[in-house]
Order: sequence, then structure tokens, then C-alpha cells
Amino acid sequence: MELTHEYLVKHMNTDDGRPYMGRFVFMDIAINNTWAGRIVSGLYTVTSPVTAENFRSLCTGERGEHLTYTGTHFHRIIPNFIVQGGGLEGVSWEDQQKLMFDDEPTALALHHDARYILQMANFGPDTNISQFCYMLAPAPHLNGHHNIFGRVVAGFETVDRMEDAGTQGGDPTAFVYVLNSGEVL
Repeated sequence: MELTHEYLVKHMNTDDGRPYMGRFVFMDIAINNTWAGRIVSGLYTVTSPVTAENFRSLCTGERGEHLTYTGTHFHRIIPNFIVQGGGLEGVSWEDQQKLMFDDEPTALALHHDARYILQMANFGPDTNISQFCYMLAPAPHLNGHHNIFGRVVAGFETVDRMEDAGTQGGDPTAFVYVLNSGEVL
């Protein structure tokens, strides 16, 4: 079955208390130059509109050269905690600061209560740029500190393979990167 936008909106939005997912994006992942799989994530476009749109536009690359997740790597992987990536390689710090946006109160109000949640990485309040994490376990100590803006809806086994490349210190044992990214239409 093909995962189309129409299918995902209809079947992935359930009445289970989780935020509505209005857009869906994908990342094709490679580990040590070998295809690992595709991750499809639903974005919380109502609860976290600014964060979701930032992530979506970096998946599509529509904001310009180098402003894309395609070709970026996951630089921090800690088993049972996070897979972190999204550093914009080839973009100066000055240019990255132009992308910075504030925290969203409704995104901060969501809880780090499950595996496969998407959250922004930051270096303090209101310092969101492009780095993000796939959460690998509940992490209540992060509640109120990081915008939660979506969750994985397909490709769970790919996230699990990425986790296998992690270490307690966070330095991956393999080169894990995004071959291609975009929006599910």
C-alpha cells in the first residue's frame, strides 16, 4: 500500500488524545552508505505550526541551497534516549541564526512520554533552528524545554536501526545520514 497524504490524514489521526497531524514528511536513511529505510513522520500542524512548518520546509529543501536535511548526518545517538541530527552543513552560523525561532507554548506543553516522538534540539529557550531528535524513550526531564512537533508513523524499524549505531557517549559507531527527504503528497 502506498502511503499518500490522503491515506495518512485519514488513518493516522485517531481519537486517542494525541495532536492532529496535518502534514507528513519522509527521510530516506543510509547507514555506512547502505540503505536502511524510510521514516515517515506526521507533523503537529495545529499544536506546533511554526516548528512543523520549519521542519517540513527543511525536508523539502524549498528554502534554498543547503537549507535541507538531505545530505545531513545524525551526529548524536544515545540508545534508549535520542537520535539527533539536522545540523545544516555548509551553512554559516550567521545564516543559521537568521533561521532561529522562538519556542511555541503549545509545543512546549506536550510531553516526552513515548518512543518515536519528534522534538527540536536547542541550546536554551527560544533557540530553535534545524536540529531535531527522534525520541527513543520517554524523557519527562525534557518537558517544557523542547518543542514537540510530530511523531513517526512509519519506518519504526529504521529508527531502531539508527539506534543500534548509538553509544552512551552519543558518538555514533556508524555514519548515519539522510539520503533524501521531502513531503508526502
